[in-house]
Amino acid sequence: QALLSAGASASSLYQSGINIQSIIANTPANQQASTIQSLSSAGVTDSQLLQNGANPQTIASAQVMSDSNVSNLISGGYSTGEILQMGATPQQMLNAGTSVSDLISNGVSANSLLTAGVTGGQLLQEGMGLAQLVQAGASAGTLLDAGARPIDLMNNGVSASSLLSAGVTANELMLDGMSMSNLQAAGVSVSDMVRSGSNIGDLMNHGAS
Repeated sequence: QALLSAGASASSLYQSGINIQSIIANTPANQQASTIQSLSSAGVTDSQLLQNGANPQTIASAQVMSDSNVSNLISGGYSTGEILQMGATPQQMLNAGTSVSDLISNGVSANSLLTAGVTGGQLLQEGMGLAQLVQAGASAGTLLDAGARPIDLMNNGVSASSLLSAGVTANELMLDGMSMSNLQAAGVSVSDMVRSGSNIGDLMNHGAS
């Protein structure tokens, strides 16, 4: 501690042979972040820092988590929750082989997972709620591909026009319980319905005018 107080850098102490645990243990709380930065610059990995008593939150605040550090931490047996707490992004975790279900169980949001490239359909299949996915901006097409019913999507705020754009026909919506008047009240014209693939005869049978 005297050497650190006198201005010796953590990296120089490490390179002189002083062990990491001793350096961290003798660093005052208000200097922990700078010590971690200094040790990292000397080649000490996040995994080594953790094994020698560094606080995960301090590691996260002291540096940007690299892809190689994420892989090393996973290989070192650290849990998904611990690595996320250290500052790893969902994208980095996915790239390193962490499953979508593991990230969900550790509290990663639908928004974050969608941003990381996971589709709404994948999240629906993993058990995430339809309302949550629609609110997060998951595309109607991927949700439909994963088995969501058009009527359930509409009940959770997806517009009829979005469903038509995703390939659902007006006839399918009406078979699913939506009336022609409700479709037209939602701003969907007969020409929109025909363009989306609806049969004009079916539309006439449902009261299109």
